[in-house]
Amino acid sequence: RKEKLDCYRIYDADLPEYNVAIDVYGDQIVIQEYAAPKNIPEEKAKRRLTDIIRATIQVTGVEANKVVLKVREKQKGRSQYQKLGQVSETLEVNEYGVKLIVNLHDYLDTGLFLDHKITRRRLGEMAQ
Repeated sequence: RKEKLDCYRIYDADLPEYNVAIDVYGDQIVIQEYAAPKNIPEEKAKRRLTDIIRATIQVTGVEANKVVLKVREKQKGRSQYQKLGQVSETLEVNEYGVKLIVNLHDYLDTGLFLDHKITRRRLGEMAQ
């Protein structure tokens, strides 16, 4: 709150068993599962993902219908930018006092790369 941020990453595959990134966008959570290695049984990977979803809901208090799940697999070329859905629902988030629009549903990427926030902040300061 002090930084005027309501979009940030709370987990980034810190434990190899739970290979996901968890991002907060306002009142919603995006869980991005990185595809499990081929040596991990599919059932085990599914169980781990279910554990992550439950823990995220429990720890953050977010409602289950506010959790967006995405699966990241190795993709090449234009396939990584293909539209995933037709929800066409956008969400306004705040980053250092700047209002930004994200689409959490229709594409694999939200359009706002959270690891670039320091660069965006610096550009904002330079533009003033």
